Amino acid sequence: MNSQKIVVFIINLPEHPGLLNWQIVSAAQKIRAFSSANLELVVIGNLDNSVLEKAKSYKFEKINVLNIPYTALLINSLFQSLAFFLKTINPQIVLFSESHFDLELAASCSIALNLPLITQVQSIQIKDNILFLSRTILGGKAKQAYKFESASGIFSFKTNAFSEPLEDSLDHDPEIVHVEIEETHSKIKILSIEECENILPIEHARIIVAGGHGLLNSPAQPPNGLSQIEADQWKLNQGLKLLQELANCLGGSVAVSRSLVDSGYAPYELQVGQTGKMVEPEIYIACGISGAIQHTIGMNKSKLIIAINNDENAPIFKIANYGVHADLYEIIPEWIKFRKEK
Repeated sequence: MNSQKIVVFIINLPEHPGLLNWQIVSAAQKIRAFSSANLELVVIGNLDNSVLEKAKSYKFEKINVLNIPYTALLINSLFQSLAFFLKTINPQIVLFSESHFDLELAASCSIALNLPLITQVQSIQIKDNILFLSRTILGGKAKQAYKFESASGIFSFKTNAFSEPLEDSLDHDPEIVHVEIEETHSKIKILSIEECENILPIEHARIIVAGGHGLLNSPAQPPNGLSQIEADQWKLNQGLKLLQELANCLGGSVAVSRSLVDSGYAPYELQVGQTGKMVEPEIYIACGISGAIQHTIGMNKSKLIIAINNDENAPIFKIANYGVHADLYEIIPEWIKFRKEK
């Protein structure tokens, strides 16, 4: 049996269901074609039936289950035990997604195995028996390529850089091993945990509904007695609720442009752009966004861009696959109505 191993890390925690990302299996399959290594899965959290069925269909030879509590990931108290586990299975390649927890674990793996760490990989090519990994840098203005004549390293992949692989219906029973991972002393102490609304981070969303300054043009009248700033905030909230309703219908997340964040109307976590999040969803719906270069740098790699704007000269139309010259407050409610009827 081939002793080389490609290990794929999957985080399956109830506290963060959005972290479960099977797209990296496509990357693993491409690299496997180069290295002919065995595929192993490491599940952080629970091995439920849905994860097991996926693992079977993707032909993993072995599943290592690390029943690690959410709090242990928060305080990063697993390094020593995780390092020992990784040295035991001795993988040549370890693959991660791009969530915060994934990147923390990837850094620990890199140190434990003394392997190079490359993050935000977007493409894989094999040419003349040489493996090339590449990613964009400098705000998308340049591409950085890495050359491997013998594949070994820790790699993380940008969300939506690859499609989820097709499942194989053939029967396959991987070996399942439950691994005990002990927590070690950490200088970090958790005082309390507050539950927040379960919103998928925009960098992990397949569909993004984004709003810009045009959200302030809501036809709804704010309550009497509000200051101009309070009235604008009220209008923006109405607009964001509308976008959230559409996002819920489509299974996506809401994002905003920089102008709304700079004005204090929306949190930075939702900002797309050069100084915000760089996203590459399958569908990006820009509502009331003019399309300044600062914003488009952060989303122009989206597979499909739909722009809705009442300014026919808005720059966003130059990069959009489909453009709708109309008031978003007329289009979005009709779209929501159509989706609900379906």
